[in-house]
Formats: sequence, C-alpha cells, structure tokens
Amino acid sequence: GWWNTLGIRPPEWTRPGLNAAAWPLHVKDVWLIDTAALGALSSNDPSASAFWHRAAPWLSDLARYDAVPRLRSRDDILPARMAPDDIRTMVRHGLARKIDSDEVPLASVDLFPHAEESKRRRRRIGHTRAINAALGKDTLQRVSLPSRRAQLVQSLAGNWSISLDFSAFFDAFQLSKEVQMLHCFRSEGEIFCLTRLPMGQRQSVEVAQGATSLLLAFPTPGCVTQSYIDNVRFVGTRKAVVAAACTFVKRCNSANLRINDIDQRSSDLATILNGLAKQEDAWLGL
Repeated sequence: GWWNTLGIRPPEWTRPGLNAAAWPLHVKDVWLIDTAALGALSSNDPSASAFWHRAAPWLSDLARYDAVPRLRSRDDILPARMAPDDIRTMVRHGLARKIDSDEVPLASVDLFPHAEESKRRRRRIGHTRAINAALGKDTLQRVSLPSRRAQLVQSLAGNWSISLDFSAFFDAFQLSKEVQMLHCFRSEGEIFCLTRLPMGQRQSVEVAQGATSLLLAFPTPGCVTQSYIDNVRFVGTRKAVVAAACTFVKRCNSANLRINDIDQRSSDLATILNGLAKQEDAWLGL
C-alpha cells in the first residue's frame, strides 16, 4: 500500500485482521451547557466576553446562515455514511433526532466516522459542506493563541501544573431547532438532523474556544493559564494552580459544563485538585 511506498509504518487499523468499522462509536452522555449562565459569568477580560457574545448566536440564530444555499428538495439530503445502528445510538444519546413532519430541511450535512487508532474507537464527524462553503473565513472571529515559544516561556512561571479537559465538548452545545434544519441527513429512508454543534463546521472552533476563554476570564495570581479548545492548563506555584483550578471548575459548574475524570461538584474540590497537581509536563505543548 501507499503507506509502505512512503516508508511509513501503517496505522494499526489498516493492518490485516483488524476492522476499524467494528470499533465502538464514541458517544457520551454529556451535560448541555447553559449558554445564558455562561454569558452572565463575571469577566476580567472584556475581549473574552465580547468574543463569546459574538460567537454564541451561531448556535441559535438562523439569520446568521442567510448566505447558505437552501436545499431544492428533500432528494438532495445526503445519506449518512454511517451504519443505521450508529444513527440509533446517536438518537438515544440525544445527538440526533428524526425531524418532524412539519419541519423543513434547509441544508444537509455529510456525516461519517473517523477511526481513532490510538483509542480503537470511531468518532463522528459532521462536515457541513454547504455552510463552510457559503460562510468564509471573513465571517469568523480570529482565535488568537500564544505561539509555542510564548507558551514555553509562560510555563517557566512555575513548576506545578494542573491539566483539565472537557467531556465531549462539542456535544455540550445544543443547536436551536431552527439551526438544526441546516444539519440534516438521511438514514434508512428517514430524515434526521444533528442536534449538537458538529466538529466539521467552520464556526465550531470559534464557539468552543470562545466559551473556554470566557470561563478562564478571571484573575489567576501566581500562575498562568493555557487553553486550546477543550484543554486547559494552569502553571505556577502549587497553591496558585490549585486555587485557579478551583475557581475554573466552579465557573464550569455554573455554566453546567462537564470536566473529565473529576467529581467537580464535590464539597472537597480543593483536595481533589491538589491531588491532580504535578511537577512534570508543565506546558500544554501546542
């Protein structure tokens, strides 16, 4: 195969005897983010607040998508490139739904699986071709993150760090019923739509990073924060990173946003986070 031609060791899932199509579909029961509560959080960074309030309407305001060509007929709705069992799994978890008879599909989504070799699972990708083509980069806010060098310099602020990441982050953002009609697909002769923010949509990173930046818009004396979409790291003295992480988790609780692998609503949150503090890898490394 072409892997060998390029002198690259083929991924495990391409090797004989392994069937990536049989790997489980990655789905989680997540908490739906309370976008109103998120927008109401206090902020020490006016630009972070402004960024989120400009990004949030992508979830609910159909007028934002006026430039997207509408379907000529239901026959133009793309079939999902996923097995019917996968679609039923998505419906059970609230990630998709069958549209009502009085609803009008407006645009289609190309829904397909992506094999994650390291975790031996498949992830859903919803490529919104019509939306991405119609809404160019000039319609987006620029997400500005520190350079690799700047992050490395930041990491020298202290030798303790706490890393946190959100659970199925994109699935935490609910689309309004009107915007869902721009995310339709077909399976077994029925028409469905996505209900959550798809990873393959151009605006998704703006929405997700905007939420993370606002959650981090609070004073963090004694440490620096680093973030990339659903990954957050606090770097500094042990006391400072635990204090900052506690504040961050409480802000996530206020917005109903779930964090992986911790009991984030524990009454002993400081002890839990103190146990996560470590002295190696104090850099997000992006």
